[in-house]
Amino acid sequence: MSKLHNQDLTKIYDDCDFTLGEVVEVDQRKYRFVKYNSGAGAVDAVAGQVGYFVGTGTTGMSPWECTMDYDSAAAGTAITCPNAVAGFFQAALTDGKYGFTQITGLAKIAALTDGNVAVGNRLSIGTTDGQIIPLADGTPPLEEIGVALAADASTALAVGNLLIKVGE
Repeated sequence: MSKLHNQDLTKIYDDCDFTLGEVVEVDQRKYRFVKYNSGAGAVDAVAGQVGYFVGTGTTGMSPWECTMDYDSAAAGTAITCPNAVAGFFQAALTDGKYGFTQITGLAKIAALTDGNVAVGNRLSIGTTDGQIIPLADGTPPLEEIGVALAADASTALAVGNLLIKVGE
């Protein structure tokens, strides 16, 4: 794992300037370098929203390639696998571009929710592209990806109100 200083984690890369899958640490937060695939639904990434890895059974997807298109990820069976979540996008990536997802620490960008998040909720992915939802008590998550430090405002958790913990 590399420690970076003064790195613009919101930068969109045309080329693979880091090793795909490389984890870097900045200000006690961890980020992973990924390649973006818009999926069958041609969904572009939205900064702050969650992305998914696509299963190995999906044609044309390489390791550390991710999408925000829930249906494409589900079609590749990644959604039902452990460590299906790629992290929270730091930039609005488009097909074939490279960038970072945040995988640990306090969220740097507001996150999309279903509007039902309360303080202390454990969170997982919803079925809407890029959305996170609270887990019901006693329900095992597909993957627990964080905890809410505040209630959401409408359909967003503000910066710093989500403690992210995505599989490493």
